Amino acid sequence: MKIRMDFVTNSSSSSFICIKLKTRELEEKVLAENNMSYETIEVQYEDSYIEQIPLKGNLTASVGECGDVNYIGKDLGEDDLRNQTLTQIIDAMVCDFNNVYDLDINKNDIEFDYGEVSRG
Repeated sequence: MKIRMDFVTNSSSSSFICIKLKTRELEEKVLAENNMSYETIEVQYEDSYIEQIPLKGNLTASVGECGDVNYIGKDLGEDDLRNQTLTQIIDAMVCDFNNVYDLDINKNDIEFDYGEVSRG
């Protein structure tokens, strides 16, 4: 896999890598702790186009084109991967989920993902 480390100015899409929760059940618990639900996010999306909703614990809900939640987690930037290993980032995220949201999860409840978002 090739990771782009700089900007491409003529691109109509943007690549991303993230660490996210694996299950909808866990996502629902995190949303509830932020006084949100899938339905409230969809309504909010209809009122104003949003891509990211900040959540407690430096997490975000990534919102797709129809107001659907794509994932709940953390987008990883160049500095994140330069300063820590992926395992260290996942371990820290598990601690954050357990401390901030009082969840009893382990690293098997978290997954690494990547993709592309169209900007055109």
